[in-house]
Order: sequence, then structure tokens, then C-alpha cells
Amino acid sequence: MIKDQLFKRLMIPIVGAAAPFLAKLVRWPEDGLVFVLVTIFYFIGVSFLTWQVVVKLVSDLRRTNPLKGNIFSRIISLPLAGGLLAGAVFFTATWLWQRLFLQSINGMQPLNAALVGAVTGGVLSLVYEIVFLSMEKELDSRVLEQVDRERLEAEVNVLRSELDPHFFFNCMNTLSHLVRNDADKAYQFVHKLSSVYKYFLRNKEKQFVSLQDEMEFLDN
Repeated sequence: MIKDQLFKRLMIPIVGAAAPFLAKLVRWPEDGLVFVLVTIFYFIGVSFLTWQVVVKLVSDLRRTNPLKGNIFSRIISLPLAGGLLAGAVFFTATWLWQRLFLQSINGMQPLNAALVGAVTGGVLSLVYEIVFLSMEKELDSRVLEQVDRERLEAEVNVLRSELDPHFFFNCMNTLSHLVRNDADKAYQFVHKLSSVYKYFLRNKEKQFVSLQDEMEFLDN
């Protein structure tokens, strides 16, 4: 799951505190401090519940076959679905709030709350879809980097496997000629060949070597 704890801790209280006023469920200071605070805490709980179900909905829907490979469809359908679900939760919660605290039903208040919830759920769904997309892009970049690194290592290993036997075969032919014709050069040749293979063995598993070592290797 996305690491969104800070975002949730900031936004849930803000939405919960703003929703009663935006939906015209409370009036300050006419309704009194206690009533307003109780209503705010009630809708903070509603906002938390809405947050959980909307994030779960976005996570589940984006894995369905019709939406899995179509970013444009997800950007349109996920905020719509999230907005409808959040609107339904806020509508039901407001109706229960009226039954609990007012013992009367005002038809416009649940509709106002549903509108607030729908907007909140739609924006929340869009934000989480953007976050999911950024995570997928980062994961794809890491996979591509890993594939490129493994491909490069494979190419180097293939080159080494081809280089070693051909290089050794050519060196033996040269050494055979020098042994018969120039003993001093044959001695120098063996010394250089030894240095070359020491370089191979010492740096076989390394990805990087110093410039000085590389220049000495080229000289040998």
C-alpha cells in the first residue's frame, strides 16, 4: 500500500471539519460549540471511512481487465466511481446524523453532503491514480536499468569467453616462434603475458578499474 500516512493525517481532519459547513449541516455560532464539535468529529470518522473504501476501490478497479492497460479510461472512470461511492457514504452518514441528532429529516442536507463527498472522492481517486502511475513508472525505470545492466554483463561475459581462448592460442603461436628465434624476446613476452593474465584474474569480477591499471594493461 502507498505510504500516505502524513497525507491522510492532514486531509482527513480537514475534510471532516469542512464537510458539515460546506453541506450546511451546522451553523456557527447558532448551533453551539458542543453540537458543532460533535458533528465535526462524527464527520472526521465518516471521512476516514470514505478514505479507506475509496482507496480500496481504486486499487481493485485498476487491476480489472478493462482498465488494466488503458490509462485514459482509468483517469476518467476511477474518479467517477470514487466520487459515486464517496457521495453514497456521505449521503448515508448524513441521513444517520439527522436521525441521531435532529430526529428529523431535511432532504437537502444529505444531498449537499453527498455532493461534498462526491467531489472529495473524485479528487481523492484521481490523486491516488496519479500516485499509482508514478510508482509504476519508477518501477518500470528500475526494471529497465536492471535489464540493461544484465545485458551489458552478459555481453562482457560473452566477450571474455571468446577473448580468452583466441588470445591464448595466438600468444602460444607467437611464443613458439620467439623461443626458436629470440630467447630474450621470448622471456620478455612471457613476462608481459603473465602481467596480462594477472590483470584478467585480479579484475575479473570488478565492474570498474583504475585508469592507471588500464593503461598498464594496454601497455602490456
